[in-house]
Amino acid sequence: MVALLKLIRWKNLVIILLTEVIIKYVLMDYFLREAGLSYRFNNFIFAMVALSSIAIAAAGYIINDIRDIDIDRANRPYRPLVNEKISLSSAFFLFYLFNSIGIVLSIFSALLIGKIALFSVQFIIILLLFSYSTQLKCKKLWGNIVVSFTTAMVPLLIWLYTIYDIHNYGIMFNYPLRWMHFSVWFFILFAFLTNFIRELIKDREDRTADARQGCITWAGSSNLRSFKCLLSILIVITIISIGLFQYLFPAQLIFKVFLFLVQGILVFVLLPKVVFLKDSSALNGLSTLVKTAMILGVISPVFLWLN
Repeated sequence: MVALLKLIRWKNLVIILLTEVIIKYVLMDYFLREAGLSYRFNNFIFAMVALSSIAIAAAGYIINDIRDIDIDRANRPYRPLVNEKISLSSAFFLFYLFNSIGIVLSIFSALLIGKIALFSVQFIIILLLFSYSTQLKCKKLWGNIVVSFTTAMVPLLIWLYTIYDIHNYGIMFNYPLRWMHFSVWFFILFAFLTNFIRELIKDREDRTADARQGCITWAGSSNLRSFKCLLSILIVITIISIGLFQYLFPAQLIFKVFLFLVQGILVFVLLPKVVFLKDSSALNGLSTLVKTAMILGVISPVFLWLN
């Protein structure tokens, strides 16, 4: 069981579930309450959507580990497939099982909400995750972009299910709902940027083992100056986007102050470490720092409810 949990990266799955819970029950419900709306995207349908997302993500992690066995022997010898706690045949079986569960649940949830086309979102995520692991991971920046996009699709999926319902009311862009759309898209952008930054850092850390296996990522093959330049630009864009959101969004001060904490991590800790980076070996811990900023950003909407 422990090996299985490691294989599917259960901590990341918890973050995915937490993100979906907060986007629906904290962020979007806050604005729907302000607008006095109820909608069909109830607890049961949400559970189906969330479980499908988790199953699809688990399958994505499994196929990634299957494709990266040789690379992981050098970088992550503790992974279940490397130390043979889970056989390759079992991993393939779990990959197909989790994807099948994800597809069935996504079709079921789309039928329940009355819009079968919504199933295509989860299907696209499956295709992107498979393409990333099998073809795009070593295609310069394409792999980083694709995996970051799939991360951003987690809040996007919940938003799509919700707006389909409220569209029937004919008030998609009244005052409270306008800010709901604005807020969700900010968090979609935030998820994309922070994951993009983290993926670049991880690729730089893994560059030696990747190169030995013929996997040439942009972060692993570029010179240190170019790597630092792109990383710094992405961090600055993230900082500016948070600042604009704080400035434009008419929310309680405590919510904006909490976002300042996320900004502080990026401005005073992460950015200086990147700017003054002298050697790639000093990247140790930066990935965890970015992940911390991501989690803090995800839980920040909780403070909207503290009037």
